[in-house]
Amino acid sequence: MIKNKLTALLILGVCFQVSPLLAQKKAIDKIDKRVDSVLRLMTLDEKIGQLNQYTGDRDATGPITTSPNKLKDVKDGKLGSMLNIRGAKETREVQEVAMQSRMKIP
Repeated sequence: MIKNKLTALLILGVCFQVSPLLAQKKAIDKIDKRVDSVLRLMTLDEKIGQLNQYTGDRDATGPITTSPNKLKDVKDGKLGSMLNIRGAKETREVQEVAMQSRMKIP
């Protein structure tokens, strides 16, 4: 009797462990499909642009990007990320410009 209860508890425990993994896999599959969809829509220049990274004008610990057209590059999809952007206000400004790009990737 006790052996049957322990077996049942063990089986239930395994089921509870597997269930979140299945839900997580579905979520990951959904994200993967979305990423693949966006990548198919991007031009080669936009894909290359996502590899570029500029630095903001504050607190840089390395070389500073001297491009005067940083925000234009963001809008044109030629920039994937920026470092040394301080505060929510500046971050929001850059993200709003990014949302004006063709792919709307913040």
